[in-house]
Amino acid sequence: MWRETGSNSSQAEEPRLVIRNILEDITTSNIEGTLIKQNPDLCLKAGDINTKFNYETKKHSLNLVVEVNAQTRKLLLQKKLKLDEWSLRLRIT
Repeated sequence: MWRETGSNSSQAEEPRLVIRNILEDITTSNIEGTLIKQNPDLCLKAGDINTKFNYETKKHSLNLVVEVNAQTRKLLLQKKLKLDEWSLRLRIT
């Protein structure tokens, strides 16, 4: 996907991932710090994960959409994430 910037150049969008079935106490503002703290083996740093929005499904589970760079995407998809007491797999949107 490409997005138009204010100038004449186009810039590639970063890949988006969906983190499914997150707990209600995890918000768009604290997800990055939580992931970095609970997954030290991934060597993530601040700025690698950009939270876009969260949404509730028809089955009342909460999902979160994050935007990451290509290298971070590869890391996250290769391993299970630890988020609170859950181990999660990510899906590509």
